[in-house]
Amino acid sequence: GESLGRLAGLSDRVIGITIISVGTGLPELATSAVAAFRGRNDIAISNVIGSNIMNTLIVVGATALISPIAVSSALIDFDMLWMLAATLLLFPLAFKPSSIIDRGTAVILLVIYGLYIFLLI
Repeated sequence: GESLGRLAGLSDRVIGITIISVGTGLPELATSAVAAFRGRNDIAISNVIGSNIMNTLIVVGATALISPIAVSSALIDFDMLWMLAATLLLFPLAFKPSSIIDRGTAVILLVIYGLYIFLLI
């Protein structure tokens, strides 16, 4: 995947945010999809939240212990703002009275992700 990204002229940042993150996120997607199909919505949501917390705090923290990580301004100015906006968008979804993320909401979330990827590339 990474070799194909380099051949396509993508930057390391874009490769990491798209190709590598999709590859590492597919197990979480599969687990959450199976859990949701079986009616275990608590597992589906908890899996995604736990994975994101693990990646953000433990993986970045452990890596920085080994070697300092330089963070590009593009990552801070663009990607972190999108991550913050997505997190803030999920708060009302998590605390609404029905506590259901329906197909309409799912489509909106997928369209927002598509827009992010479009603007990224």
